[in-house]
Amino acid sequence: AIREGRWKLILGRTSGGFSRWQPPADAPAGQLYDLQADPQEQHNLYAASPEIVAQLSARLDEIRRGKR
Repeated sequence: AIREGRWKLILGRTSGGFSRWQPPADAPAGQLYDLQADPQEQHNLYAASPEIVAQLSARLDEIRRGKR
């Protein structure tokens, strides 16, 4: 996962094991939240904001490769 500014991207469909919630079968491949507008993370914007998903995914890849 990565948080940058108002955005939080989770590359996964579940909570990471911290809850018993299971996503529906048609849930997007990941989770994107606008923490400024939705601090409770109730509205997943992953499918509606592919450009932000791509940007944050690329940034996360850079961090993983050690290219900060």
